[in-house]
Amino acid sequence: MAAALPIDTEGFQIRSRLEVIAILRALIERAALVTLYFGTGEDFIVTAVLAVVPNQDMLILDCGADAAANHRALAATELRAATQLDHIRIEFAVGRGAGVIFEDRPALRFRIPASLTRLQRRESYRLKVPMSRAVYFRLPFVEHGAGQAPLRVYDLSVGGVALIDLPRGGQLVPGAVLKNCRIDLPDIGTVPSDVEIIHITEMRLPNAQVSRRCGCRFLNLTPGTITMIQRYINRVERDSMAHD
Repeated sequence: MAAALPIDTEGFQIRSRLEVIAILRALIERAALVTLYFGTGEDFIVTAVLAVVPNQDMLILDCGADAAANHRALAATELRAATQLDHIRIEFAVGRGAGVIFEDRPALRFRIPASLTRLQRRESYRLKVPMSRAVYFRLPFVEHGAGQAPLRVYDLSVGGVALIDLPRGGQLVPGAVLKNCRIDLPDIGTVPSDVEIIHITEMRLPNAQVSRRCGCRFLNLTPGTITMIQRYINRVERDSMAHD
């Protein structure tokens, strides 16, 4: 099979059929190359997704350049595909395929995979949160009593969060560790976490005002809260692809 994953990657299963189909169609739109592994895992062909036909449960892949390798691929009972979409590795498994003619040329036909796996480096992929789906981070200010100040999230990953439009002073200084914070993810839930402030930058906006941005690192996320963040990221990306 494909090479073992590096230890600094996270795997996230996508089992929603609509989301699987949306990602496969995005591979078509981006003309992404797909490596199809089979046999002992050392045999492979380089292909591409040509079509996804949900009502026939059909995934069409291009033939590889080597005719003999194409025949070996069709004889295999288990195959695994690996590709990239927006710099994130995508993998999925398919069962035995069949030869087919698609748009007057030979192609390979498989059933649409039941799931996909997104493999991304920890803390590397950040979702820029759209204004239409604003997310807020609630940060306790001890010197202001028990109240919490909501700060708008600029971007989000499983490793950390960037906050924008910060007030000056208080606890917001690089190196500070802030306890009992939480981020409210619409339709997903509340993610509690301590955070460490990594950096604070100032940006001058077109209207000449200055906006302060703060990059924070999550300190104690549990596997469950990591899954919540990734589920939110997946949902926003899926909705974005559906409206493109």
